[in-house]
Amino acid sequence: MRALLTTWSSLPGPLKWASLRILYPARPVGVAAVIRDHEGRVLLVRPSYRRREWGLVGGYASYGEAPRATAERETREEVGLRVAAGRLLAANIGRYGHLRLGYACDIVGDTAISAGLEVVEAAWFAPGALPPLPPDIRSFLAEALAAWEGQA
Repeated sequence: MRALLTTWSSLPGPLKWASLRILYPARPVGVAAVIRDHEGRVLLVRPSYRRREWGLVGGYASYGEAPRATAERETREEVGLRVAAGRLLAANIGRYGHLRLGYACDIVGDTAISAGLEVVEAAWFAPGALPPLPPDIRSFLAEALAAWEGQA
């Protein structure tokens, strides 16, 4: 699985989009889980297929899967946390032309995180001390955090 993701990440943008259209014939829906701990820090991950870039926990919704369920499933798979996805914080068009939705997620139970197959590192960051993020992820996260704080 990790080898496939790494290969996919090395494809040029148009080929990535074409592969998404094959896997997801309808417009793909990307879902991000915006997870904060009791200190207000945000959980970010470095995916195995983009080792130099940090991002939010998330992935594409499976056919017929509700976006909130996608956020919950992806969080379990990527970092081993159980979460309850709540309100929609942000929505835009992602870098591959997909609809991207970001949901506020509350941790349910144990707060220990562990990297899964798709993640090489997961860590908590204060909103004012984020690691380098791709510009589209940085603006998406800023929108989500502003909505979380009631500023949007």
